[in-house]
Amino acid sequence: MARFLLGLWLLLALPAAAAPVWRYQVNLSPDLERMAVEAWFEPSEDRTLTFDEETLGFVHDMRVERGGSWLDLGAPQGGVWSIPTGLRGPWHLRYDFRLRQAGLALGNAREVMLQQNAVVSSPGAWLAHPSEVPRGTYRLRVSVPAGVAYESAVWPSSADPSCSEARCEDLDQAPDCVLGQFASQRIQLPGGILTLAYLPGQLKMTDEELLSWVTRTARGVATYYGRFPVKRALL
Repeated sequence: MARFLLGLWLLLALPAAAAPVWRYQVNLSPDLERMAVEAWFEPSEDRTLTFDEETLGFVHDMRVERGGSWLDLGAPQGGVWSIPTGLRGPWHLRYDFRLRQAGLALGNAREVMLQQNAVVSSPGAWLAHPSEVPRGTYRLRVSVPAGVAYESAVWPSSADPSCSEARCEDLDQAPDCVLGQFASQRIQLPGGILTLAYLPGQLKMTDEELLSWVTRTARGVATYYGRFPVKRALL
């Protein structure tokens, strides 16, 4: 099957040793229609949650745990949700994100772009977070069903390699990830790993020719700098 290659940011996000202040668990449906997002945030003085303004309309059922039950936060006011007072411990939230619908409507890789049965998106497009951004890291786990793949350029957490981890302040500019039905291949380079993701579509060269060209170019970059300039990259 013919495929085309989509270039993504070469952004390195280094994990930190301290416990993350934001944690996310994302479960993706097999048809890419829905993301079920669960999040835990350390409380902040500014008791509001914010979201990417371009994708805000695709968020549904924002709820916060209170005393063992779930409280519906309703529609955002001025682009934010308010957290009720009196909650103990980390804020625990759940919401749904309509991924396929966003990809069809936006068609923008820096937000959400749907390419047949694959989606290219920045995690910042579908992860809510407190308006007040603390120092520290966020940790993200994305669980996908059988037959669905997930690749990210964010470096795995040193504490839990099944998650990715980066600084909270970088979430809104997080490098794109790919989810859905696509093939991928890892290229081991001096000082780093380059993952090549093949999305559905048309490309004049074969997969083998593309892999050979990308490998030669990446090794040339590594030779020039003495090592590959980032530890993890996704193309």
